[in-house]
Amino acid sequence: MLVTSGDTLFGQEGAGEDRDGVPLCRLSSVDDGRWAFSIYVRKALAIPSDRDDLGGGVTYYSTGALASSTDARAALYFKCHGPSQAEAAVIAAELELPDDAPAEKSGIRENQITVLNAAARAVAKKLKCGTTGLVEDKPRPLQ
Repeated sequence: MLVTSGDTLFGQEGAGEDRDGVPLCRLSSVDDGRWAFSIYVRKALAIPSDRDDLGGGVTYYSTGALASSTDARAALYFKCHGPSQAEAAVIAAELELPDDAPAEKSGIRENQITVLNAAARAVAKKLKCGTTGLVEDKPRPLQ
C-alpha cells in the first residue's frame, strides 16, 4: 500500500517541513503494519555543488542531475521545467529507511535508488516536467 500526503504543488504544508526547500509530497510504503521506507519529494533551493551530499560512504548513480545512496538513505535531484514555469525548478527526492530497518544490506543501495528513481519519474510525469535526465531503466553506479 502506498500512502501519500501534500498532494499539491510547491508551497503546500506537509511532511518534510524541516528540510530546506518547499515540501511537495511524502510517499510511504506500509509493510505488515510498519513503515518500510519513506520518500520525500520537494522543491529544492539548488542541486548540491559537490558530490558529497549524503556524507561519507556514498555510491553515486547515473540518473537525474545528482543521485546518491548510502545503506540507510538515497537522494536524487533533477530539474523540472513544467509547462507553466518560466524557469526550471530543482526537485529533490529522498528515500529514508526507518532506524529499526533489518540489518540485511545486500543490494540495498541499488534497490533504494531504483525505487527512488521510479518515484521521481512518476512525480516528473505528473508535473509534466519534460526532459529530466531520469533514466528509464535501473540507474547504474558511477565510477
